[in-house]
Amino acid sequence: MISPQYQGIAPFSEELAKVCTGDCSLGKKKPHQNGFIDREGKLVIPLQFGEAHSFKESLAAVCVGECVWASGGGYTGKWGFIDHSGHFVINPTYDVVEDFENNFAQVMVGTGVQGKIGYIDKSGKVIWQPSS
Repeated sequence: MISPQYQGIAPFSEELAKVCTGDCSLGKKKPHQNGFIDREGKLVIPLQFGEAHSFKESLAAVCVGECVWASGGGYTGKWGFIDHSGHFVINPTYDVVEDFENNFAQVMVGTGVQGKIGYIDKSGKVIWQPSS
């Protein structure tokens, strides 16, 4: 149904699937971009993110910038969350994020052992201030 045109594709989640072009391997060393397609294969959220997670609880975590995992325990870009239209609901300000679960997401400011973990709600409000 969908012609093979992407180097990486994730299972559909909430009617959209994450797709990747370029170097989509785990140890990304070459340029790559992530976006989302619908069930007809139409690109509905452009290939514009350095990394992305599938949608969960109506939001998808996306990374802006190169977004390669660095040896210090974090990404080279910043993470935020988008809605199904591709608009940022939570601006990319975090170094590491987890998907939303039960309306909350774990976020990290800083990387590695210096990173501080906190929690946010779906509006981006900090529920638990990042701390070590």
